[in-house]
Amino acid sequence: MDTIREDFVEHLVKRKDPVFWKLLLVVSGICTALSLMVALVNLFGILIFIGLSVVTYFIWLNSSVEYEYLYIEGEFSVDRILHKNTRKKMVDARPSDLILCGPENNDDVKYNRNGAKLVDVSGDCNPRDRYCYIFQLNGQKICMLFEMTDKLKKQIKYYSPSKFKEY
Repeated sequence: MDTIREDFVEHLVKRKDPVFWKLLLVVSGICTALSLMVALVNLFGILIFIGLSVVTYFIWLNSSVEYEYLYIEGEFSVDRILHKNTRKKMVDARPSDLILCGPENNDDVKYNRNGAKLVDVSGDCNPRDRYCYIFQLNGQKICMLFEMTDKLKKQIKYYSPSKFKEY
């Protein structure tokens, strides 16, 4: 009989989009439409239209970002998903890379965060659910801010009990 793996945690978080990002998308769309009118009159306008179209596409692509957390047997990986289409691996940390995991306002976490590169994949969560995952990767200390769930907390405690801090 097959059993369901209990040591697999998957969680999807939508990034909190800044207000200016939607405004930037609207402005770039309007500029692209205006450049189309210029392109119909002037040959140089075609180049402007193509350039603005490419810029508008990349702004649109980055306007909807989600983060997917995968925690499997102590390995923590985070993927960035653009417009529910393009996936890029951001973080892949082994259990031996972990320095400390805990709430971002914990004193031990604050001390270990000093000098670390900050990676925010937390989305729009309650500040009480925002945790730091501090790890060493290729000689560089990285502090990843992420949204903690009960299932994820249980697994991190199980695989790294001495490196997990609570309030």
